[in-house]
Amino acid sequence: IINIVKIPLYDHISCGTGMFVDEQPEDYIAVPDKYLKAGVEYFANTAHGDSMVGKGIKDGDVLVFEKVSHLENGQIGAFCIDNESAYCKIYRCLPNGMIMLESANDKYDPIMVDVANECFRIIGKYKFKFSVEQ
Repeated sequence: IINIVKIPLYDHISCGTGMFVDEQPEDYIAVPDKYLKAGVEYFANTAHGDSMVGKGIKDGDVLVFEKVSHLENGQIGAFCIDNESAYCKIYRCLPNGMIMLESANDKYDPIMVDVANECFRIIGKYKFKFSVEQ
């Protein structure tokens, strides 16, 4: 028996230049529970842009994230900068304490975050996607 779990779907997450994420979900998506861990909170965003195509994430894909506040270097995550912009990027914590959010597309420069001067939050860890192929 496959049970269905409803996950909140929030506004677009930027795979490019960043955009605001609302706190209110715009919808809910149904996900078979075999893809989810019990007791873990998940959320979804629709990818907007092409900065993560090197990791197979395309504009319009629905990305599912596990809610976390910590990531390891090299993991893909959802991030909020200055409580305004939400990004899907590759996480790197540099030895000097700066955070670097890398794209998976050479046409985008990394986003450098100085946590001493900017409000920065890790929102979630990328788990999987639903592609919307044309």
